[in-house]
Amino acid sequence: MRVLGSDIAHIKSSGALRQPGGAGLDWVFYPLGLAVIAAGAVLGRHRRRLEQDRGYARRTRSSRLVRKRLAEAERLLKKGSRAEFYAALHRAVLGYAGDRFNLEVTGMTGDEIRLALERNGVDGAVVNQLLDIASQCDAARFSPGMATCSPADTLELARAVLERL
Repeated sequence: MRVLGSDIAHIKSSGALRQPGGAGLDWVFYPLGLAVIAAGAVLGRHRRRLEQDRGYARRTRSSRLVRKRLAEAERLLKKGSRAEFYAALHRAVLGYAGDRFNLEVTGMTGDEIRLALERNGVDGAVVNQLLDIASQCDAARFSPGMATCSPADTLELARAVLERL
């Protein structure tokens, strides 16, 4: 008589299916996977909104751009180019207001900017200070003898106003 099946290792029907000590971190990886999927969904939504909503994109990037523009103005001030400094500061101040509230301030007059900012809920005192800085920059650029305060003071005032905006 021949013995059949002795060369096959049978599956045990009793006992645990896991290797002892091999799966202790399973409880970490499942929630971690869900967190990665949720983060991907949030970032994907943010990216799509940046691509589709111009106002949202401008508002999101406004803080980074104003820091860059103010750093450029400060660099020009240290270099000694006053006219370029005031031009860069003017661009920074009005550019931030335009980016923050999705306004095209390039061709707007001071009164139009005032109305648009007040319509968006900006305090009147902040609007007045913002427009005063813009007019000081214009005066210093186009008639240098009319500058009422030093460029460093104007830069610090602009930073303070932009923080309140």
